[in-house]
Amino acid sequence: MIYDCIIVGGGPAGSVCAYLLASAGYRCLILEKRGEIDEKICGGFLPNRAREYLLDMGLDLSETLHRGAVKVRSCMTVKGDREHCFTYDEKEYGIGTFRRNLDQDLLNQAVSRGAEIVFSTKVKEVQETVEGIYVQGYFSKTIVFATGASGHGNVDLFRKEKNNTIPMKNTLGISEIVRGNSHLVKDRVYFWYEDESTMDYFWAIPVSHNTWNIGLWCQIPKKNMKKRFYELKKKYIDRNFTDYETLRIPKGALCGNVNNLPHRNGRCFGVGDFCGTNRYESGEGLYHALVSATETAELIMDELKNL
Repeated sequence: MIYDCIIVGGGPAGSVCAYLLASAGYRCLILEKRGEIDEKICGGFLPNRAREYLLDMGLDLSETLHRGAVKVRSCMTVKGDREHCFTYDEKEYGIGTFRRNLDQDLLNQAVSRGAEIVFSTKVKEVQETVEGIYVQGYFSKTIVFATGASGHGNVDLFRKEKNNTIPMKNTLGISEIVRGNSHLVKDRVYFWYEDESTMDYFWAIPVSHNTWNIGLWCQIPKKNMKKRFYELKKKYIDRNFTDYETLRIPKGALCGNVNNLPHRNGRCFGVGDFCGTNRYESGEGLYHALVSATETAELIMDELKNL
């Protein structure tokens, strides 16, 4: 089998790229290192702009909503003593959801259009020849890396410096999932900014009934981030919840922000956080990841016409 495109990574960017290519009649194979789609560190908030973008492409989000997702009607931003609440128009809304549900639904729709998926396949080597690209025993005309922020594999980025920081270009997040009763508005996303000079913030995103993804994002990761996470959790969560239980203990992960594929040639592409399209300044990582998937799918189609 000669594939038109092999996509490494079955997250939103990879799935949307596969969905568009398969819908246009191209043979696509998604290679996913995990045995199944699981929960991610990032908050699970799909802004209205991203939701409408998916709908315009023909993707259906009704299954995500059916699985208990929250229609987010507003967003509260707190910077010191200043509060700003943004409210969507009547027919607009974002979606707060478990990321495993959203990711699985997008992947299913790519497969429904003809894309293939192979789980438990970690790509360790890519060999490019005149004829095409060999990946883990598969052969393709083009390849897309959609492996997220941690897909760069550069351990040198984790060297510790004397100033107690980790000198990596990727940003870092820590999050936990809790369920309980709170004073927070149940269909509102919260961002509490701690340091306007670095844009660091603590978030609370409703992902299901009385269930929240809470977390800390830092533009410049520090060694004591986990300690800081617990301090801010006490400050913002403990005082706003009457009771809660932890559904997933705090976990950390890289959150993108750097292009890990700067020397792309005509048959090798990258999408999503892997290529720094998360745009942390706006907080709309998913939207920009989806845009990168669309633009890349169009580039691949043009490239395939010339092969």
